[in-house]
Amino acid sequence: MKLQLAKPATWQRYTLLLLLPLGLWLAIEVVARLGAEILWFQEVGYLSVYLSRLFAQAGLWVVTFAIAVLYLLGNLALAQQLKHPDPPPAKKVALFAPSSEIDPDRLKYSMPLRGRWLISLGLGLSLIVGLLLLHYVQVAVAQVFLPSNLANISPLAPLPLRLGAIWQLIQQLVSTRWLGIAFLGGAIALLIYPRFLLTAISLAISAAISTAISRQWTRILPYFQPTQFGNDDPVFGLDISFYIFSLPVWQLLEFALVSLFLYGFVAVALTYLLSANSLSQGLFPGWSRRQQRHLYGLGGCLMLGVAFSYWVSRYELLYSPRGVSYGASYTDINVQLPAYTLLAILAVAIAAYLLWRSLLWPRQISNRPFARKSLGFGLGLYLVMAVVAGAIAPLAVQSLVVQPNELENERPYIERTIAMTRQAFGLEEIEVKPFDPQNRLTYADIQANDLTIRNIRLWDRQPLLDTNRQLQQIRPYYRFADADIDRYTLVSEPQKPPAKQQVLIAARELDYSAVPKQAQTWVNRSLIYTHGYGFTLSPVNKFDASGLPEYFVKDIGITEGTPLTTSSESIRNRIPIGQPRIYYGELTNTYVMTNTKVKELDYPSGADNAYNTYDGRGGINIGSLWQRWMFAKYLNDWRMVFTKDLLPQSKLLFRRNINRRMRAIAPFLQFDSDPYLVAADAQIDQNNQNTNDPSYLYWIVDAYTTSDRYPYADVGNEGINYIRNSILTPSAQIVEGYKNEMQSFQGLLNDDQINAIILFMKSISIHAPQPPAAGSHRRAHATTCHRRPSRFGGGSRSRSRARRCRRRGHRARRWYLRLGTTRQAGGMARWRAGECCRLFTSV
Repeated sequence: MKLQLAKPATWQRYTLLLLLPLGLWLAIEVVARLGAEILWFQEVGYLSVYLSRLFAQAGLWVVTFAIAVLYLLGNLALAQQLKHPDPPPAKKVALFAPSSEIDPDRLKYSMPLRGRWLISLGLGLSLIVGLLLLHYVQVAVAQVFLPSNLANISPLAPLPLRLGAIWQLIQQLVSTRWLGIAFLGGAIALLIYPRFLLTAISLAISAAISTAISRQWTRILPYFQPTQFGNDDPVFGLDISFYIFSLPVWQLLEFALVSLFLYGFVAVALTYLLSANSLSQGLFPGWSRRQQRHLYGLGGCLMLGVAFSYWVSRYELLYSPRGVSYGASYTDINVQLPAYTLLAILAVAIAAYLLWRSLLWPRQISNRPFARKSLGFGLGLYLVMAVVAGAIAPLAVQSLVVQPNELENERPYIERTIAMTRQAFGLEEIEVKPFDPQNRLTYADIQANDLTIRNIRLWDRQPLLDTNRQLQQIRPYYRFADADIDRYTLVSEPQKPPAKQQVLIAARELDYSAVPKQAQTWVNRSLIYTHGYGFTLSPVNKFDASGLPEYFVKDIGITEGTPLTTSSESIRNRIPIGQPRIYYGELTNTYVMTNTKVKELDYPSGADNAYNTYDGRGGINIGSLWQRWMFAKYLNDWRMVFTKDLLPQSKLLFRRNINRRMRAIAPFLQFDSDPYLVAADAQIDQNNQNTNDPSYLYWIVDAYTTSDRYPYADVGNEGINYIRNSILTPSAQIVEGYKNEMQSFQGLLNDDQINAIILFMKSISIHAPQPPAAGSHRRAHATTCHRRPSRFGGGSRSRSRARRCRRRGHRARRWYLRLGTTRQAGGMARWRAGECCRLFTSV
């Protein structure tokens, strides 16, 4: 007799044929993305940081996926061993068969089900599985595809499966017809092919949970290196560090554990329920002892997850929006908190009882109706208590007790909110002094405040931008996205010493969307229109004879030996210009390729155009064919592979937008949405400085460490209730135009030096500031700026930004991003911590 190998089923072959190309496509996608990101972070000098982040995310994903798969597939495999065997064909009976046709031996199990009860329970469990799958897939997608308007690219915490989330899913299914139909179809298919679909759904849910957890690395890693705040919350007496570092991880554990335990219980119960061809037979014979022990164990784990969820909810009450002020209110403290505590304790008791039934299995009471009824009564009573104590009672107390006398009842909690909000934003350090104007302005006062009087603004940003767009835009594809107020030490009038002059500075960037439609070709977008050119600098307190703004720096092209036109020799000496090409900015949303056979448009010169070839050190080399294929896949631009305009030394510059560039490097920081331009001779690296054509243009971006987990502190409209600048990572940074080298404070300062900086910041916040020395700055009344004059020319920011920093109640850190100019090394450059850094603190 010959042995013949069994041929795989047709559906298995089709599934394999479908999975092979899908897996190949996924592998190519992953390799292209990883390769492009590694080369980009290597270019900007942060490869080690990216690899650390990548390993952390990969480790979290692998560990979470392994635990989830072992738990779910292990329980499903055990359920396959313990389920009822399929009856022989001769034993099959019709659906809804009368009891006389059923084998009496199959009635020895507990709680048999027939007919409508069987179908209802099976369909109900199938719908629960569908809701779980839909919820966690949506959570994973929301974690991966972030909205572009976020202040940083760190995703929000994943939404756990609670009643509110379930209700939203039901509303979505009802309102979206095709989704509801597909959902019902999937639930019915699950009843027909339970083993295959439950296994596939287990893998999908495990992957979704792992993806959501791995994307939360910015919340998980700080858990292992917490910092004590020295302040306790007014309810539980815990240090604030618990809410900043530990509670987010607890919430992630709740998200993962409840989902695993709930799906595991439902999937195993559905496996048992559909065994023995119960639907076609019209009868489920009941739960065997081993099946009951299995379900008791899973139910005990589920109740432990429920208890943990209620325990975590106790601390989340400190972020409750129920009352008139943010944080735990009268109802939360006196009703909701005791209810959550009681429900958590009862859930632990029920879990202990279920685990005891699972592990010890007392046979003398296992099959008694009293034992089953008592368990059912206990679970039903717990559900009633959860609804009454967790929802109805707080609503009744809020409506009947609190609102009739709301001010008196909520007063202590309002005071807590005010105190904790001031503490979170550092507003307690602000010294309040009365200001009593006497209307006694004298000539001596004017003389004493001559600098302030001479810098009274006549021009606002918007009128200047309108004028720039008419006079200085030169071509339609140039655009002034913004104008920022700054101060420079200038000689604005002959025979007078240098003095601080308030100015408006605006970058002339290239906006490719403004290029005529007929000229928007691939060659123009990728090879020719690569950079903007120059900037304008206008005093805020002067105008010319025609009533238009006076310009210190204007126009475009080579005049008087400089790329831009300056109003005088003294201005030319005080405002460094160098190479004013702008490869990185607020409007640079396209990727470009440089050092190609095609000349880049430099600037318009009369009826003709001046062209330039980028010869800097920035960008990623794409001379080899494999690099072209990789970036073509990453950027979805296959013309990059087949074009004949590239050379072996050609380079790719992508992710050139300042905001996106910063967020990619430091997703754990929150950035100001308004970078501003500065022209200064920072002398970042004198050894590598190109003395022939230096670049002096920088973008400065404010970056903050923030959190929405500070208890009782109102989150406001921006969704944060704690804001602070950090010293170590990633620090105030400098990015020079083409060197692509970045550096932070990490490893450069020891603990004593950090403490010295903190004491220095506190000292300048306590003592009244002295009149600033030459080259230093004084911002408004409550902000002092310290910088290194030798490193930063004469530029400074205006009082408006300082006032905004003071209103927010935080210390701002400046990140310096230097623009690309052609003959320096290209792309993003070196971040030097402490050089050209400004520390702002409230006085």
